[in-house]
Amino acid sequence: MTDFNPIIIGTYNGQTVCRNMFNDRLFKYIFNNEKSKFITLNLINSLLMLEGENAYTDLTFCNSELNAGNDQKKSSLVDVLVRTQNGDKVNIEVQAYRQHQLIQRIMIYRNKIMQSILPKKGEPNELPNQTICIAILNETFFEDEYVTHRIRNIAEILKGTSNTGSNFNVDKGTVNENIILQDLNFNDGYIITFESSKFNEKLLKLRQISKNPRDYISKLSKSDRWLMYLSRKLSKIELEVLNMEQIFAAASEQENTFFRNQKDYDAYLVQEIEESFTFEDAIRQRDLIIADKDKKLVEKYKKLVEKYKKLAEKDEKLAAKDGKLAEIDKKLAEINKMLAEINKMLAEIDKMLAEIDKKLAETDKKLAEIDKMLAEIDKILAEIDKILAEHDETIIRFAKYLKNEGKNTNEIINLTGLSKEKIDSL
Repeated sequence: MTDFNPIIIGTYNGQTVCRNMFNDRLFKYIFNNEKSKFITLNLINSLLMLEGENAYTDLTFCNSELNAGNDQKKSSLVDVLVRTQNGDKVNIEVQAYRQHQLIQRIMIYRNKIMQSILPKKGEPNELPNQTICIAILNETFFEDEYVTHRIRNIAEILKGTSNTGSNFNVDKGTVNENIILQDLNFNDGYIITFESSKFNEKLLKLRQISKNPRDYISKLSKSDRWLMYLSRKLSKIELEVLNMEQIFAAASEQENTFFRNQKDYDAYLVQEIEESFTFEDAIRQRDLIIADKDKKLVEKYKKLVEKYKKLAEKDEKLAAKDGKLAEIDKKLAEINKMLAEINKMLAEIDKMLAEIDKKLAETDKKLAEIDKMLAEIDKILAEIDKILAEHDETIIRFAKYLKNEGKNTNEIINLTGLSKEKIDSL
């Protein structure tokens, strides 16, 4: 497949800018918009894999600004926050670039949201509804095995005891699709992460298997199709196939409406360039300043570096020798480990062969019994054939008798069941 294009929308200060669905302004315009709340409802149900009677049927957008108690100065701005028809609150956060404090920030959002639904003083002390936090991440944030969707425990991640959080894997087809709301209490500190970069790896493999976008897109789960739409690592043809679904066509129309507004378009471009500068150009410029500031210091120690260079080379040679010895020891240890594994495998093979011999003996015994039964059946069938032959002879003799007695052919047919041709031949 060719013609891959994330859809270029323009230039800013000489730099090419492509549509980035993880841009806060664009994402909020589509998914935090009362006019298109049916799109947000579909996104949430798809990501949580809720269908039928388990799916949310309606939602209300909440104030995206979360205040911390009575201190109005300490507030947080979330991307999307909704309240469903049954009282659950769902917070969706998108992150375009890797950020080390992401989990801490989501934890702060979650705590503030839960404060808003906890019983007030004097109210019945009942358990609050679910507070579900969904993080849609453009880059790889968790260095665990390849899983696009995962439920993670915030406390375990923050303690560093588990990089993957909960072991619940909600990838399509591996668990009951309703496990999210049925088996977990999200108020216990769980979040759901969707990593677009890992889905892109999955998409590359699907393209290698099939060259027909309709074929592999139709096999994707609803949540994966949303990740595909948001990632923009897709061709124009793939985008056209997605837009054959009414929900994606509606989302694309909202997206195009955003870019047709010059004010939104300009603000979007500025944010994209600023974020790009923050993560690349700012670091480069900082390094240039430091390099210039320390230029004299570098020259001062240049001779000192040369002086110790030879000593470092000697140390390097000695280290190389030690490294080779260490490598040899390591390889010998690996060989011994492999031999132990081979011996273990051979013992298991011997055990398996013994079990196979036992099963073959049992099979031979059963086959002998079957042969005996078949012989008895053949004997019974022979007896039945003999009885049937005697019965046929009796019927023919009876028909001859009736014919000799002057009975007509129809009467004989009715009494014997023989055909007219058989009676005529007697």
